[in-house]
Amino acid sequence: MQYKTLCRNLLSIGLLLIPAVASSHGGNLDLNGGHYYSRSYHCHLSGCEMPDTFNIGRNRRDSIMTNHRDREKFFNTDDWDFEVDYDNDCQSTRQEMLILTNRTESRYTNPRNCVVRTGEWLDEYTGKIFKVAVQVDIDHVIPLMYAHTHGGDRWSQQKEIAVCQ
Repeated sequence: MQYKTLCRNLLSIGLLLIPAVASSHGGNLDLNGGHYYSRSYHCHLSGCEMPDTFNIGRNRRDSIMTNHRDREKFFNTDDWDFEVDYDNDCQSTRQEMLILTNRTESRYTNPRNCVVRTGEWLDEYTGKIFKVAVQVDIDHVIPLMYAHTHGGDRWSQQKEIAVCQ
């Protein structure tokens, strides 16, 4: 008898959770407790504030007095995804940068040459040589958080790609 009651309760709980799971969308949360989704911002935790990204007053250039630190809590690395294959050649932007900066011939993890496995990369900051691609950290000339807090949160995906590649 207890087994039937337990099964019925678990089934009821499962049925109650289906709408929540079906209506959810992907994306990790930023420090504020929300995330950008398309051209909008969604709060998921209590105390979450809406960013000024979509305020009418932000359609012009920021003033010299703007406190950009206030926008850091809205930064989420998932919003700046460069592990995507934008030119449909099976290599993400990271893989293409590894190939371009490799000092030797690239070796790949598969016959289609999609993912770089080994090569030789120089870290210009430390002088270290890396031989395995997953150990290489690809830097951006403009740090992503800086771009985000200085207007990048309003950029289209095409502009993000053009500026940050």
